[in-house]
Amino acid sequence: MTSLAHLRMLYGTREILEATLPYIRGDVLDFGCGNSKYKEIILRNAKSYTGIDIEPGPFVDIVGDVTDPPIEDESFDTIVSNQVIEHVRKPWKMIEHAARILRPGGTLIITGSFLVPYHAHPHDYFRYTEQGMQSLCEDVGLTIVHCTRYGGVSAVLGEMLKFTWASPYTKPPRYKRQMLSMIEKIMRRTNKLLKPKAVYASVLCIAQKP
Repeated sequence: MTSLAHLRMLYGTREILEATLPYIRGDVLDFGCGNSKYKEIILRNAKSYTGIDIEPGPFVDIVGDVTDPPIEDESFDTIVSNQVIEHVRKPWKMIEHAARILRPGGTLIITGSFLVPYHAHPHDYFRYTEQGMQSLCEDVGLTIVHCTRYGGVSAVLGEMLKFTWASPYTKPPRYKRQMLSMIEKIMRRTNKLLKPKAVYASVLCIAQKP
């Protein structure tokens, strides 16, 4: 596998997912897939892609709750979950089922928010530190491969602007979307200059089932 030391300096979820592609293999389950916006990236390495979400939709293969998914034991080689766990009322149950569904040697790749504004979809329950996310995985017997914060001060400011001025859960006017896009480009560039320390946007954890 490639070095993961650079992950801390990345800005957002898409970059994180592309950087962790070497850990994606075989049959992949997208845990809380929504509109499956990362499906194309995942399929670069995956044998198959399956999306599960609590709400039905055109890109949802299985309708179900991630805290009680209707999926058999040891069904998938990789589980990917991006910015979902903060919306889950019982996150420990989500991780417990992820471990159950993974085949031996399988990998969980999960991201969650730390310093991101409130964004109910439909609810918003928790925020995660590296230690918090790591403990959830270890408590169900998963081995930590890598756990890190990512998205520094610039990413946090970018998220604040996005959710307070032009939330992705609404339909903001075109001029707001254009201005936000320009601001995000600037934030992405400055993010590379500021290593995330006490202030960071999100957490990534890669954990493997023995």
